[in-house]
Amino acid sequence: MLYAAPVSQRLRDWQTGFNELHRNHFKSVISFVPTPIGNRADITLRAIDVLKSADLIACEDTRHSRPLLKHHGIDRPLLSLHDHNEAQRIEELISKAKEGLQIAAISDAGMPLISDPGYRLLQACIEQEIPYTVLPGPSAVLTALAGSGLPCHSFRFDGFLPVKKGKRRKSLEAATLSQTTAIFFESPHRIVSTIEMLAEISPNIRVCVARELSKKFETYHRDTALNLLNQFQAKPPKGEIVLLIDGCSNAWHCSHCYHYCSTSCVFFFRALFSLLVIHSTLVDIFV
Repeated sequence: MLYAAPVSQRLRDWQTGFNELHRNHFKSVISFVPTPIGNRADITLRAIDVLKSADLIACEDTRHSRPLLKHHGIDRPLLSLHDHNEAQRIEELISKAKEGLQIAAISDAGMPLISDPGYRLLQACIEQEIPYTVLPGPSAVLTALAGSGLPCHSFRFDGFLPVKKGKRRKSLEAATLSQTTAIFFESPHRIVSTIEMLAEISPNIRVCVARELSKKFETYHRDTALNLLNQFQAKPPKGEIVLLIDGCSNAWHCSHCYHYCSTSCVFFFRALFSLLVIHSTLVDIFV
């Protein structure tokens, strides 16, 4: 009688074989790995596998990343890689990659490179033909957009809003005229003054303030800029914030409205032209 291994054992064997196949046939030396934006459970199985098999993990802040890695049973050597030392670290990391070491690069939260360290390292990989891969995963930008209730068909992400008021105002003015959903990261210490500035520019524009995404106190505040200002002046929001502005809610600038108006104008002028032709023909007949 043939013995059939339990389903759970066969699944483990299949996973082990798949992981080995992945390592043998997808020889990316440097992997850019997204990490949870709040909830530690929001990490992919592939991300855990890559981090566990890495010879070295480059972290934005080793103190921040160590508890997350420990939570998922990952114990690998860590190296700091942040905005202030990335330029100096590149040579060291590229040298280790050329030696054949598997390197994983992570930020404190979310997707590396997106308003986080990693861009210079990836550019160095391209220039020196070092194999690399970017894993899909958590992103505060896309999570906020999907949950905002604002148009998702077209959007722009402009990173952190400028600290200086003049530049911040210009960014907000551009967002209100963007004909798309504009997304920014903003500090909780400035969000009230930012919404106040936005209310001065366009009081009735639709806005969403997403805070503490994927965490216990996750909240989406949706309203016009003026109404949100009144709300936040009474109780300012706290925590990590993503600001979304509906550039299409200014109907005059909305791409859909523009298309509608353009189409209407075409029909109007065609009709007008037809009337002129008819009028000219009647004049020729009766005069």
